[in-house]
Amino acid sequence: MLPEQCKKIGIVASWPPLTVFDEGGATGLDVEIVKRIFERAKVCYKFVRLPSSARTFKEMQKGTIDVSTMTSYTISRERFGTFSGSYRQEKMRLISLKQPSSITNLKTILNSDNTIGDSEEHT
Repeated sequence: MLPEQCKKIGIVASWPPLTVFDEGGATGLDVEIVKRIFERAKVCYKFVRLPSSARTFKEMQKGTIDVSTMTSYTISRERFGTFSGSYRQEKMRLISLKQPSSITNLKTILNSDNTIGDSEEHT
């Protein structure tokens, strides 16, 4: 396969320890998993730096990338492409700057005035 025919894999620039993209290229757990998958399949690949996960689908539509890592499946995202099965398992947790005194369940959090999961890159 010619280099220009290699699959372009989108990597979020900084999501350690899963993905890191610096002068040395792409590294991290998800990068290593993707390398093994493509090498075992004998498919040429190259990593493309994405500034944020919010750009993933725009870059796929533009043809900048062919494949993306760290992408959660939803029915509404099916229109963008074909999803693989899960390639890793992880437990997501909430983190708070201080011990919440009145929160006993998820419904309490959702009904509060607290900011949940705000990110400058996604606002």
